[in-house]
Amino acid sequence: MTGGVSRPEPERAVHYLAFANDYADAAGRILLINRADAARMGYFALVAHSLELALKAILIADGWDEERLMQMGHSLHRCCRAINRGSLDLAVGISASDHTTIDALDCPHAMQSFRYPWLAPARPSSPGGGA
Repeated sequence: MTGGVSRPEPERAVHYLAFANDYADAAGRILLINRADAARMGYFALVAHSLELALKAILIADGWDEERLMQMGHSLHRCCRAINRGSLDLAVGISASDHTTIDALDCPHAMQSFRYPWLAPARPSSPGGGA
């Protein structure tokens, strides 16, 4: 069924989860750099995209097709609302700390602010006046 709900595709959902895990792994590797400002925007981009893919994997498991997922755009909030309305009853699996992260990342991720320098918030200067 195009643009709607169809038969769940577990294999496609698993692929989305595998990609989500890869993005989360990459974000974790950035943390290993152990520098306060190292790759900050890249880190947030990876975390937000990982969340988006994981949320969309849930929607796929609930029968969503690719066209309908694309209509969601990159909004993490819209994905959460769709999960809450879905038939899988998985909304309780999204913790309060997950929602805090989703709230913080939703708008800049949806607007692709982490991906394009001209959309990104100004970077504060580091102590000592350096950039």
